[in-house]
Amino acid sequence: MSAPFQRACAALTRAIENPYSAFYRDLYKKIPDFSVPQTLLEWRALPLLAREHIASVPLEKRVFIPWQQVRIIRATSGTSGRGVLCIPTGAARTFPDHMLAGATLFSFQYHIGAANTMDHIDGKKRRVLQADPTRMEASARLAAKSAVDALHGLPSQLLAFAPCLAQRYDLAHIRFIEISGEHLSSLQRAAIQTLYPRAVIRERFSVAEAQGAVATTPLGAEASHVLEVFSKYYVELIDANGLVIDEEGQTGELVITSLDEGEAFPLMRYRLGDTVTLIRKEEPVHLEILGRTDKDRVRLGIGEINLFELERAIAAVAPEAVDFEATVGEDLRDSVPLPQLSIILFTAGAEIDTEQCSKKLAGFLRINQKRSYADGVAKGLCLPLKCAVKNVAANHMKRKHLIDARA
Repeated sequence: MSAPFQRACAALTRAIENPYSAFYRDLYKKIPDFSVPQTLLEWRALPLLAREHIASVPLEKRVFIPWQQVRIIRATSGTSGRGVLCIPTGAARTFPDHMLAGATLFSFQYHIGAANTMDHIDGKKRRVLQADPTRMEASARLAAKSAVDALHGLPSQLLAFAPCLAQRYDLAHIRFIEISGEHLSSLQRAAIQTLYPRAVIRERFSVAEAQGAVATTPLGAEASHVLEVFSKYYVELIDANGLVIDEEGQTGELVITSLDEGEAFPLMRYRLGDTVTLIRKEEPVHLEILGRTDKDRVRLGIGEINLFELERAIAAVAPEAVDFEATVGEDLRDSVPLPQLSIILFTAGAEIDTEQCSKKLAGFLRINQKRSYADGVAKGLCLPLKCAVKNVAANHMKRKHLIDARA
């Protein structure tokens, strides 16, 4: 057996024996004649799961520590499977209370404090902060007081955080920036590099949704999306039928199993929804990220554009449209790159007031649970929605395209 497979089996054994993680124990012990896999064939018989399996299970059944020890919980979008962050009481005592109240701490590797540094990036220990987008001032105070030299977060958050941080801290002290959570466009990269002039910018993963699954530095300028996988993940590729792909050069959907304990990350064969090519299967595994398997959504720093919401909004605002094509682009406003949604409405001769339609669609279209696209425009998080009309034949074949055109 390979070393990664042995580590995966050992992690699975610890998970199902852990008295605090009933979720994992129940998940696998429901399988008839379940035992910890001894062969790859047995491992591949374990179920392939995705994020909805996590969201439906109470948090207290998913953590690896006693529930009464949990002091801080940070909710996230859950799209990565990492539904929450739980910090046990003992760990939290190492931080001054004013720091804990000042900003959201991100992950066990990312605590700001005496012994809370990262050593898996560029071979050096870094003092890393992920700013809380809802509390920028507090995050800036924490960064200055802790003398951070690295930042981690979404491109849009890092751009928004820079002016606030610059009031309290010299941005030249930031020597490393780790991008995660969404694709880093060329415009965003240029803007971030201008704001943080001495920082090395790296994508922790490309368009992968799962937090931290695909890691570290692009392996060459010519292959900017060929990335290396952290050894704490067991990696598989599957084809359209769910069968595992073993050959280098083949393309499939990425499946990972986290080998860590201590966080609320799923210890399971977890489908990320990313299409990748297996470049190297020996450790360290190298993957080329090609894009999402689901073509019905485009993630933004402010939320997401998805086909379901687009269809709902267009049906309500422009019912005469027989089809549409939506494109998420990007442009600069005051040197800051912002996303912009453009929609072409196809009609069979019907006339539509595009200016009024654009305003109504922006107000109706939800980009997250609390915010419409118009709210994002009002807060300066995205550019105004643009709408155009194109006449088509009555027998037009519907396609309902959603395109991410950001470079």
